[in-house]
Amino acid sequence: MQKKDFVVHIGAAVTFLILSFVEFMDISSLGVGLLAALYALNINVIISATFMVLSALVDFSWAKLIYNVSAGLVFAILWIVSKRFKLSGRWTVVGAFFSHTYLIVLAILQQINIIAAITNVFLSLVFAYLCYSFGVPILKNKLRYKFLDSELIAGGIIMIALSIGLSAIELPFPIVAAVFAFSVLLGAKIFGLSALWIGLCFALGNAICSGIELVGAFALMSLTALIFIPAPKILSPLSLIMSFVMYVFFFNVMPSQMWMWLVALFVGGLAYICIPAKEIDRAKEFFAPSGRRALRAMVNRNRVATGERLQSVSDVFGKMSVIMQSEEEISDKHLYALKENLVGSVCALCKRYESCMECGIMVSVGQVMESSLELGRTAVSELPDQIKSSCINIAALISRSAALAEGFLAKKAELKCVNFAKKMVSVQLKGVSDMLASMARKEAELLKFDQSVEEKIAEELTYRGVVTSEALVSKGDCAVMLTVLTQSLNVSVIKTVLKSILGFSFCINKTESGSQPDWTVVYASVNPKFDVVFSVSSCAKDKNGVSGDTHSFIKIDSHRFMMAVCDGMGSGEKANKFSEYTISLIENFYKADFNHSLVLSSVNDFLSLSSEEIYSAVDIAVVDLSSGICDVIKIGSPTSYLKTKEGVLRIEGSALPIGVLDEMKPTIVSYPIKGGETIVFTTDGAADSYQGNALADVINNSTKLPAELCKMVVDGALRNTGSPIDDITVAAFHVFETI
Repeated sequence: MQKKDFVVHIGAAVTFLILSFVEFMDISSLGVGLLAALYALNINVIISATFMVLSALVDFSWAKLIYNVSAGLVFAILWIVSKRFKLSGRWTVVGAFFSHTYLIVLAILQQINIIAAITNVFLSLVFAYLCYSFGVPILKNKLRYKFLDSELIAGGIIMIALSIGLSAIELPFPIVAAVFAFSVLLGAKIFGLSALWIGLCFALGNAICSGIELVGAFALMSLTALIFIPAPKILSPLSLIMSFVMYVFFFNVMPSQMWMWLVALFVGGLAYICIPAKEIDRAKEFFAPSGRRALRAMVNRNRVATGERLQSVSDVFGKMSVIMQSEEEISDKHLYALKENLVGSVCALCKRYESCMECGIMVSVGQVMESSLELGRTAVSELPDQIKSSCINIAALISRSAALAEGFLAKKAELKCVNFAKKMVSVQLKGVSDMLASMARKEAELLKFDQSVEEKIAEELTYRGVVTSEALVSKGDCAVMLTVLTQSLNVSVIKTVLKSILGFSFCINKTESGSQPDWTVVYASVNPKFDVVFSVSSCAKDKNGVSGDTHSFIKIDSHRFMMAVCDGMGSGEKANKFSEYTISLIENFYKADFNHSLVLSSVNDFLSLSSEEIYSAVDIAVVDLSSGICDVIKIGSPTSYLKTKEGVLRIEGSALPIGVLDEMKPTIVSYPIKGGETIVFTTDGAADSYQGNALADVINNSTKLPAELCKMVVDGALRNTGSPIDDITVAAFHVFETI
């Protein structure tokens, strides 16, 4: 027997046992109806009939036992015959009628009231239909879809019948209270207000069996369950006990065995507490899915589609990059063709061509062409001795080889430029491809939403006066989107509520009008762990002139900050223009989310195209304000400094300035930021104004505030030299914790 079949049969056995206590006019017929439904649902009726017969032994009477045995025999025979002859579904109805033969016989013999017999036959048939309707989505369709309203009504009536049976069981421990507590708490968690329906079913069942004294208690406990369901789980059973005690003493309807009722309520609540939260969430998503599930699915579907499109575009750029990497080269065939051209245009027209061919002088003619290509010219002194002594057309040979060499070298230079341009384009295409691939991976990640937290946020905000119709919380990056009534919008309240519920400090990224005019959509994200304050101080070499130094402080994105200082070689407007151009390129590449190596190599390639020999020393610091990782990139710049609580660390660089060479190898170092660090960049004008460790000592003994620190370094440089020896720029930023 499979595990699922075992569970079904155990559930059927328990249900038969409870239904055996449900009697109408002293006859228990609902168990027979359940057996008919199990037969219709293709459940092994022989096993089910055995359980039904055994249930008659609990609340024993000969009439009940014979009734159950006769009904079980009818369906057992039908089961055996149907397996052999494949009987149609109509035989279920036939079996349902014939299973009550014993009742009809007793009525004919006037052993029981004919009205009682007919009523129980009718109730049994109706109950069979209800059990079948409720069992189809569970046993046949394997819970593949949400329950229909008709199926939920059928389940409610079955619950009333079970409540009657539980209330009729005469034990010191009121089982109905324990089952009610478990059911209503679970129902409140999954269905919300629909838990009142569960409470009503139990109240009606208990009232039919035991009277109406506790109907109000069941209603009050159902309401209490709804109120306390957002609270910690342990409070749920305690809230039921509290409301039950209040009802009993207020209305003076003390049930027998009061203490056992309290224990039963606690036991049922404890069973609810033991259910894992994940399983409850799964059940809630199936039985009572959020109306926004389609919206969430659409968001994720659009993200996946966007990710796929980005990846496709990335692949296109990647293939283009590979194609552009191929370089055209001068091969031996080109050199051979030049030699052939030289021989054909000069030697082949000479009257001594045949004799020269025989004596092997043509090899020397090839050497003339090679020499011309190597030197870029053809000189008599460079000619082979054999040519000098034997050739009668030296002037023509020199002239033609020089012309061929000039054309070939021009073509070679052009080809070099083409290859360089192709290399630059290839690098940029590769960068765009990598950037798009990264975006594709990020977009393709499905967002996971936390519905329980969303409901809690919406409820708390509304309670505090910020009327919220919906809240979406993405688990991965803890991003929050709220739809709030515009006139109730209060940013400080939103931040307070989000921090109290999610445990992080939030910032409001933006607000925009919703689809309806009276509503506003609010986007919030977690504040980074760190933030920065920054400043710069500078002085031009010519105090009335233009400095060749430039600097930049930018927020690359929501969690990355960049500081850059560029020292254009020289001073004045030309150096300033080149320096600004360098900084602008660096800013734009970083904003486009290119990585360090691609940013620097691309900027270097662009600047090296300049016809003027103007170079730049560059310092760049990029700090991730969430992870605390700070990357410092140095290109031909003086020593930088990292001021910590323990002292000052020197950051040295050895690379040549940007734009000097085609290939550039910058110095890149990473530091883990803990909070309280200050990073200081200086240009040559400041660094060269201090001797030895004097600059490090000034930074170490200065305040951690960037504005005062930068001014102190510049003032010290001017005191040391009297007047600026070069353009001076000092930039710094201080990192501090926000949480």
